[in-house]
Amino acid sequence: MAPPQINTSIINFATLWAWDNPKSKWYFYSPQLDAKGGTVLTDYIASKGYIDFTAANKLLDAGTGFWVNQP
Repeated sequence: MAPPQINTSIINFATLWAWDNPKSKWYFYSPQLDAKGGTVLTDYIASKGYIDFTAANKLLDAGTGFWVNQP
């Protein structure tokens, strides 16, 4: 199986997490919440005190630890 192209999203996972040590907070993304449209994802992120990957322009690059929750 070929890896995905750069700048594409894979949605075969439930949630994506990355830790921001200086802020002591989690970055969070859920394709299922994002697919609901509107502000569902951003509202959820705000309600939990997480950081939005998109709003923060956060990329998973070299040196970034991340966790994927896959059902």
